[in-house]
Amino acid sequence: MPKPTPRPRLSKTNTPTEILVRLGLVLSLFIVVAGLALFLTGWASQRAAPALGGLACLLGAMGGLVALRTWAPAATAAGLDFDPIPSGATHASAGDRPVEQLVGLLQQWEQLEHGRGSPDFDPWAVQAVRHDIRAVVEADPTLEQLFHT
Repeated sequence: MPKPTPRPRLSKTNTPTEILVRLGLVLSLFIVVAGLALFLTGWASQRAAPALGGLACLLGAMGGLVALRTWAPAATAAGLDFDPIPSGATHASAGDRPVEQLVGLLQQWEQLEHGRGSPDFDPWAVQAVRHDIRAVVEADPTLEQLFHT
């Protein structure tokens, strides 16, 4: 039985490692909020148990954040493909060129469509932009898979 080929990634974000790190960050945020609430409740009621529980939650959340900061680079070194700043956020790679072209053409198409109904509207310009959009989508296999599946 042939091995299934993996689907190409449409973006460099949301790898399983990144999802786990984001989940850990959200969980730590909730634990910090709960720890603060417990600590303030214990402090306001002058009871030690909730205050100590709140401090324990805060320390646990901080420990979790330190562990995430330590684990993420180790995961990257192990090949788990973690990038805390997605490469698309800092610079455009060669694979993003068709996407940039597509976005530019879609914006141009939208500008042309806003002029529909006016005397200077050019339907042939709209047709030319649509043709260019189709050419860009058909030239890039990822875009073609995205729009034709």
